[in-house]
Amino acid sequence: NRVIEIVMGFSPIGVLCLMANVAGSLGSEVLGALGKMLLTQYIAYATLIVIVFPAILLLIARVNPIKHFKNIFPVMIMAFSSCSSSLTLPMTMKCTKERCGVPSENVDLIAPPAATINMQACCAEMPIYAIFAAQLFGRDYDVGELIVIIIMGCVMAAGAAGVPGGGIMMSAIMMQTMGLPLTIVPWVAGIYRLIDMPNTTLNVTGDTVGMVTVSALLGDLDRDTFNAEKPNFISDKK
Repeated sequence: NRVIEIVMGFSPIGVLCLMANVAGSLGSEVLGALGKMLLTQYIAYATLIVIVFPAILLLIARVNPIKHFKNIFPVMIMAFSSCSSSLTLPMTMKCTKERCGVPSENVDLIAPPAATINMQACCAEMPIYAIFAAQLFGRDYDVGELIVIIIMGCVMAAGAAGVPGGGIMMSAIMMQTMGLPLTIVPWVAGIYRLIDMPNTTLNVTGDTVGMVTVSALLGDLDRDTFNAEKPNFISDKK
């Protein structure tokens, strides 16, 4: 934990240097392209949080999506600020048990692997990098290659580390596999904090959605606990 705290303490300085380098060394055309790519990422994330997750909660789990987001609000805040699903894991497990009414045995079984494997936002993130680089360097993909990119995005999401900046290395692998220059990797690193914050938030939110849905289907979700009024934040005190 101490090592993680030290690294996270220095990370804002590193991000500042990377962003300053991007802004100072790239032309306005490339910066505009990065802005469009970032906007595309946000649209993908908005689709998950506004459409996909509520549909799963409402149609499959049969619970109120807004109530669920209120229950896991502390998890979302911690994930957004830390950019680490692994660091957020204890909070994710605590909120899912105590605020969402998921049985402890379900959470203990699902949450740890889900923190690394279940990364929906990362699945959207990786193909966007490939399309962004292809457009920038004039590369056209046929339907088959686009399908490969989508499949690779899912596989890479499962392999990405649940730590700040974990997707940067995956973006380099995506570029190399698809025969694209690695030029954009440092560009992405320079703005990655802006991607990583909502990305991690969506990833851990998806974990809680999955656990609630599984428990609802198994019939052991404590709906009274789920629907009870709770404060926005929780304390470690018992």
